[in-house]
Amino acid sequence: MTRSLILLAALVLPASLAAQETDTPADLPALTLEQQTNLRCGVVFGIVDGYQSRNDERALAYPTIAPRGREFFVRTTAKIMEDERFTRPVIVSHVGRQMASLETDGEHDFEAIDEIMPACLSLLDASGL
Repeated sequence: MTRSLILLAALVLPASLAAQETDTPADLPALTLEQQTNLRCGVVFGIVDGYQSRNDERALAYPTIAPRGREFFVRTTAKIMEDERFTRPVIVSHVGRQMASLETDGEHDFEAIDEIMPACLSLLDASGL
C-alpha cells in the first residue's frame, strides 16, 4: 500500500522519484499547518481510494474518493512545490512521513483514518472539486 500511494504521487512527480522508497532528508523544511493538513488529507484520500478499489468495507463506508481525492492530492502537492524549498524529493519524504504516521505494525490504522476523514471530506468539499 505504501508504494501505491507513492505511485499516486506520480501524477505530479517523475516516475523515477515516485517509484522509489522515500529517503528522508535530514532537515526537511517545515510545512505550514495548512500545507500539512492538506497533504495529510491527500494521503488519507490515497489510502482510502486504494482500499475502495479492492472493495474493502471499511473504505466503502466513505463516499467514493476517486477522482476528486486524487485531484486534491495533485493540486496540494503542486501548490506546495511552488515554494522552492519544497523540491520533489522533499515532498516525497513528507508524503512518506504522513503515510508512516497512519500505520500501526505495518498496517493502515483505520481508527486514525476514521478520526481524520470527516474533516478531510469537509476540506475536499470546500475545495470545489
